[in-house]
Amino acid sequence: MFKKPITRRAFLKAASGVAASLAFGVPVPAHARKREWFENYNFGVDYPGICHMCFWGCGIKARVVNGVVEKIEGNPEHPLNQGRICARGNSGIMALYDPDRLKKPLVRVGKRGENKFKAVSWNEALDLVTERLEKIKEKYGVKSIAFFSHGAGASFFKRLFRAYGVINRFAPSFSQ
Repeated sequence: MFKKPITRRAFLKAASGVAASLAFGVPVPAHARKREWFENYNFGVDYPGICHMCFWGCGIKARVVNGVVEKIEGNPEHPLNQGRICARGNSGIMALYDPDRLKKPLVRVGKRGENKFKAVSWNEALDLVTERLEKIKEKYGVKSIAFFSHGAGASFFKRLFRAYGVINRFAPSFSQ
């Protein structure tokens, strides 16, 4: 059965690990001990992805059960994090299901500080941003806007600001 014989030390490590998990672990509910429950329960599917809770872009696996993400863990096959994940990555579930999470673009309808907003469509929001950027460009010029790229999503903004005229990859460096 085993290629190597089990040493006393290995046995004690395993036994103490089992004892600790039983002592500090969550007891199994009575309904979970029934065979039918295990046969009918959907244990979920792991979907690979990339974490965007910070700029590193670590590989993750999201456990989805009945359409709900129940756990996020590091993807051991990802070359960057090799299965490890930080607290930010683990908190991705809270960000996903936060009741205060913004799900639509909001536009201020009152004065600053009044906290009055209305929900608009993405097309309306993009049109408003375009209009305001064009006003800034006409009034102050292209060099009035600064762009600092950072993180995995920066490539989208680079493309936007290159089209706007802010980024010119052939421009001289700041030292000249």
